[in-house]
Amino acid sequence: MRHIPLLVMMPAIAAGLWASTPPAEPTVDEETAKAFNEFRQQVDKHVERMATRISRRYKLRDEQQEWAHRLISKSAEAFFEDHGQRVFDLAQRGKALREFVKEDHLGWDEVPPDIKQDLAERALPLIDAAEKRMAVFAKSFGESLDPEQQRQFERDQKAMKLGMKVARVRVRMMAGRAPLGRDDSVPPGSSGRGERREAVRTPPAGLARSSMDRWERYVNWFVEQYRLDEVQKLRAMDLLSKYKAKAARLARKAETQPATQPSRTDQSMQGFRRRLERLRKRRRPVRELFQQLKAELEKIPTAVQRKLAEESRAAAGGRASARSRPSPPARDSRK
Repeated sequence: MRHIPLLVMMPAIAAGLWASTPPAEPTVDEETAKAFNEFRQQVDKHVERMATRISRRYKLRDEQQEWAHRLISKSAEAFFEDHGQRVFDLAQRGKALREFVKEDHLGWDEVPPDIKQDLAERALPLIDAAEKRMAVFAKSFGESLDPEQQRQFERDQKAMKLGMKVARVRVRMMAGRAPLGRDDSVPPGSSGRGERREAVRTPPAGLARSSMDRWERYVNWFVEQYRLDEVQKLRAMDLLSKYKAKAARLARKAETQPATQPSRTDQSMQGFRRRLERLRKRRRPVRELFQQLKAELEKIPTAVQRKLAEESRAAAGGRASARSRPSPPARDSRK
């Protein structure tokens, strides 16, 4: 499964965040308060790790380390004071989406565009705010460095700015906007062009190319695992074609059903989870088809083929176990 893009990791973009009170809402349930406290602890750890990495990266002297730590803390506190609630909300949505794609074995291409757009629209202003805050931090931090440290820091800044531009391009495209704003430019060789191609080939809702690729990979693995002969292989491929056709019909039917767009009155985290649950229900028939395909394939191998496959797996497991064991000490030839 392709990893979820940068926008669901936004808390780390902000160059550190700081502890604060839970989001200011009319009511905060116990689960939300607990999630916020865990998020705050992660933020605190991130700030400390970042301070340590910076100290090692630039070989800071003791007084520089103390100054850098205070500067990082102050910058993070200011960012969180202005944007903490939105960062927490985005982090919760990203976590819910990661759990959803993991549980459903979903590829990123299979996530509906409107859900991607929801996250992207929330991430874009945070990217802009994080970049501005990091620019303020960079100016103050750079003034405390000696000439050698400053040269290293200037190189790192160039790489960081390029990374932010590429991130903005990706998120803008996910939000359905033009890839580049008036002040954005992505140098040749960066990944912005690849993202443009990906956005063009968005698969239909309910069925994505990655689902079919996964089915094909499984069938190919099955053929190899049981060493099917040509007749059996043809039967397996016929089953694959049959179930792919059924899945395609389900996909066309899904395209006529209401999308996962949020209602204008329900922009809450609970509403986002309900959208994911609706998507899970829409995908259930396709998952059931895959299970049916696997059950049909299991009828193809003979008893001999199954026994050989089992022996092969056992032998492979034994070799892996042997490789993981430490080698015995060498004998002393003088004895």
